[in-house]
Amino acid sequence: MAFGDWNKVLAEYQDVYLQSRYTEHARGIIALISRITADDAFDDVIPGTSLATLFLEVPNRRTQVHIWCEQPNLTYTVYLYHPESGSSEKQSIDDGEIVHRLKMYIEDIKSS
Repeated sequence: MAFGDWNKVLAEYQDVYLQSRYTEHARGIIALISRITADDAFDDVIPGTSLATLFLEVPNRRTQVHIWCEQPNLTYTVYLYHPESGSSEKQSIDDGEIVHRLKMYIEDIKSS
């Protein structure tokens, strides 16, 4: 598990998950990380990994965004996890929309 630093998160995907049964997922997440880190909207987001899943946190907020790549360059599954209730909301998102939708989720979390 990596937490709090994009370089550590990226290194975990490159060093651990690319050589595992999660190779395709890792390729998609590595590509997504480069798109996320290039966007200023994610500057204050805290990244992490848990069981190969990428998650994003907003400081001082409880809701997390968990991201799984179903098919690189095609589809991601995003879960909005609410730890207080233990519930989550699941969304399937196309590659062309993923960064925009993640920004929307992050903005919603910041304003809650």
